[in-house]
Amino acid sequence: MTGFCAAQRLPSVLITGAGSGCGKTTVGRLLAQRLGRELEKLFEQTILAMRECEAAVNREMEQLGLA
Repeated sequence: MTGFCAAQRLPSVLITGAGSGCGKTTVGRLLAQRLGRELEKLFEQTILAMRECEAAVNREMEQLGLA
């Protein structure tokens, strides 16, 4: 799934919904390397951005009747 991170105005990629051992970490490390970043730092930034946007996402989910 691709999206747009409002917190940093950067394109974002989310790898989710895959089982254990399927290569999520491997893909994440390769992506981080291509971006010139460290995977652990990207994880940290992702968590912070998700927390920052949580209230807005919850409001939108409620408006859509999905919460």
